Amino acid sequence: MKGEVNMEKIWLRPVQISDMDLIYQWANESECRKNSFHMGKISYEEHRKWFRSKLVSRKCDMFVACREETPIGQIRLEYEGEKAIISYSVAKDERGKGYAGVLLQLVEQEVKKQQINISILEGLVKEHNVASQRTFEKIGYGRQKKDGCYCYSKKLIR
Repeated sequence: MKGEVNMEKIWLRPVQISDMDLIYQWANESECRKNSFHMGKISYEEHRKWFRSKLVSRKCDMFVACREETPIGQIRLEYEGEKAIISYSVAKDERGKGYAGVLLQLVEQEVKKQQINISILEGLVKEHNVASQRTFEKIGYGRQKKDGCYCYSKKLIR
């Protein structure tokens, strides 16, 4: 059935410096730029500075999602007090297979496993990005209209 994914074959690993080029390629892919809040193409120098700052930040965790050993996407948490803002993308060739929902579920498990001190996960989605809206709704996020987009949030139960 389309959209049903075996979660046991998908896993998250922390982003490493060696992932810089892969994340850069994914970030500049046309659909990713269209769904991003900053739609312009990203220069490599800009990405390099951003990426290195995120690797050392205590207010950010980034993960690469893998199907067995193949990278299929990335997910990032930016911490703001008791809340984490989610940003994710799935590799172009892997879209439409249900991986986005799995990434969201796996990052929630990671937060609980690492006992990260947050109580709310939140994702901002553009109005035209129906696929991401459905993904958040399917796994139990509540939706509110906020500044021309949708804000999806989920209270974590410990």
